[in-house]
Amino acid sequence: MTRAAERLQGPASLRRVPFLAGLTALVVTLALITLAPAGWRDALKAAAEDRVLQLAAIIQTPPPPLFPVSVVEIDAATLAAIGPWPWPRHQLAALVEAIAARNPAALGLDLLLAGPDARSPVRELESRGFAPEDPLLQALKARVPDGDAALRAALARIPSVAGIALDPNGSIASARALFLASGPVDLPSIWRAGGTLAPREAVPDSAGLGVIALPADGDGVVRRVPLVTEAAGKLHPGLALEMVRQAGQASAFVLAPGPDRILAGDLEIPLPPDGLLRLAPARAGTPALNRIPARSLLEGQPVDLAGHLVLLGAVVPEAGGLRLTAEDVLTPGLWLQARALQQILQGISPVTPAREAAVLLALAMAAGSLLVILPLVLGPVAATLMAMAILAAATLASVLVTAGTGMIINPLPLLIAGPIGFVTSALAAFAMVRRQAARIRQRFEQHLSPDVVALVAANLASPKLAGERRMITALFTDIEGFTALTERVGPEMLVSLLDRYFGGVVPIILRHGGTVDKIVGDAVHAFFNAPLDVADHAAMALACAEEILAWSEAFRQESEAAGAGFGRTRIGIESGEAIVGDVGFGAKLDYTAHGYAVNAAARLEAANKHFGSSICIGPGAAALLGPASLHPLGAIRLRGIEGDALAYSVRPPRP
Repeated sequence: MTRAAERLQGPASLRRVPFLAGLTALVVTLALITLAPAGWRDALKAAAEDRVLQLAAIIQTPPPPLFPVSVVEIDAATLAAIGPWPWPRHQLAALVEAIAARNPAALGLDLLLAGPDARSPVRELESRGFAPEDPLLQALKARVPDGDAALRAALARIPSVAGIALDPNGSIASARALFLASGPVDLPSIWRAGGTLAPREAVPDSAGLGVIALPADGDGVVRRVPLVTEAAGKLHPGLALEMVRQAGQASAFVLAPGPDRILAGDLEIPLPPDGLLRLAPARAGTPALNRIPARSLLEGQPVDLAGHLVLLGAVVPEAGGLRLTAEDVLTPGLWLQARALQQILQGISPVTPAREAAVLLALAMAAGSLLVILPLVLGPVAATLMAMAILAAATLASVLVTAGTGMIINPLPLLIAGPIGFVTSALAAFAMVRRQAARIRQRFEQHLSPDVVALVAANLASPKLAGERRMITALFTDIEGFTALTERVGPEMLVSLLDRYFGGVVPIILRHGGTVDKIVGDAVHAFFNAPLDVADHAAMALACAEEILAWSEAFRQESEAAGAGFGRTRIGIESGEAIVGDVGFGAKLDYTAHGYAVNAAARLEAANKHFGSSICIGPGAAALLGPASLHPLGAIRLRGIEGDALAYSVRPPRP
């Protein structure tokens, strides 16, 4: 058992107070996380989810997309060759014609074509007040193609989806897709708007309409793409989802409960409460995005788009489509729509668990409580390493669950609150140990040598202060003729003599590893082998007695003691079982011993008067010392022993 683990054998307060302190810190931190301002909390949560998803992407290999995905980019090189953005509709129609000629499965426009063609010369003259019957206007119409009509015709050649925007101040719905519900589906936090901004003149009736707006989190990062939104009381699909329906020629979307999901043809996509698809980093095995400059199509270069789902949009800053992503880079919205489309086709839809806050708090409390306990059962280094291992394991588990199930388990509450609870528990345990050590040092410094006190204080669990039964050797001293001495000398001299006497005897006991139990009048009560183990405690007690005897005889020869007639010291020694521990009440505690050995040592000390000896040793101690160094004094009656027992003294050295 480790030293730190042994501390659990000590007072319950050494465990209870630090545990409660750490648990309180854990709970308070989790409460602060829960009650923190929504913007700050959501930003931290989203950033942690980004890291979990990035790690999950490393170990997850999803199936290939049902359709290959390509993006046709109106990039800077294309604009340099064709002309600045925005283009006239007839130019855009030519690009759509070039795409349609390559037989894609569906085409989605990540462009908002609301209103008539603003770049048409005819529209320009009309905006300047030319009447429809004006000959100049009529001649221009005959020579300049109708860009809206041309684009409408091009889009009608293939399954296509035009982009729409959400209008918070509008009231008109633009829904063309039909949503059917097979049961109650709850979307409490769906993205809602008053209406939409949708193309009319340039889009055929056969084309679908999909929301191209991209919501940003509080930190400005786009992490989600709409699957379903609500505008003017009707559901509208996102651009990527509507492209899947058009490619699969599904007549409608089906909303299914338990768990909530949306069915588009053969695809089934989990439907979060906000109706948004959480973007995930590209997984291993996911095909790289096939990016095609629009210029290459307009110039007739060979490009294979057969069976592809194609997204068309601008990727230049002047088009206003750049968004900040979790990778901390500005990314064209076209690419984000393409990522969403690939995820839908691969069945990747990370979602948070139902009642996410309660689930994460419960997990954080369970793992955090384990962290709080560690400082109470392990040493500092082991506890720290174990805490780090638990936090790493929790993070790894969250990544594995996310990769395996698509359920995002956010370890952030535990990673914040767990270390705080751990540190608080460790500091409280340290403070309690220091306080307990100070108390023990204060209580034992009058009983034990400084080295032993330091050892006891450093090993709080070693001395069983609450009481234990163990083998000890008791030693009692007494001054012969002390009563008569008190009558011969005044109180000042008596106190001075006793102070000097005890000042010599007590250090000898402590130096030999003994514990001073108490000083009563002229007597010193001591014992060996408690609270700490002392090897050969009977021999140590005998060596201590011999040194006390030698010192006290020298003390008696000093002028003041000799003049007062200071008596010789008599000592009794016996070994046996005793109960040792703290006895008393409240602050009045005394570490003492009770039992046969203590009573016998007192009786043996008094027997010196009968035997005329200075050191009287009982049979228990004699058995431990061996007969070689002892000689018998005679029989003595001791409580706890049947009949008379033989008492011994130290064999005098041979001349």
